[in-house]
Amino acid sequence: MKKRKYYEMFGKNFNLLFAGFYILIFIFFNLKIIQLGYRIEKLRNEYEDLVLLNKTYNLKITELLNPENLEKERKEKNIYLENPKNWCFLEIKGANDEVFPETSIVEGQTR
Repeated sequence: MKKRKYYEMFGKNFNLLFAGFYILIFIFFNLKIIQLGYRIEKLRNEYEDLVLLNKTYNLKITELLNPENLEKERKEKNIYLENPKNWCFLEIKGANDEVFPETSIVEGQTR
């Protein structure tokens, strides 16, 4: 039986070590991909929940701003609105007369 030389035994051990390292890296990356998939699915579910919640809130806002609904709420809570008797006018004198060459007085009205 011939005695093996040191570099032959080192070569076989190195190949086994390299193959084991390659398998470990392969398994590590596959587990990271699976973990990333679970995180994406979790975020997708959270996003869908938030979109549904946003749609619900938008529908609620639309319902509350509906004129018929506002009238109904006003009647339920006995809120009565009064129209002002007199119009209010506000005179604003322009700082620069070139802005309003026709008149230097600007009138604004409120209802």
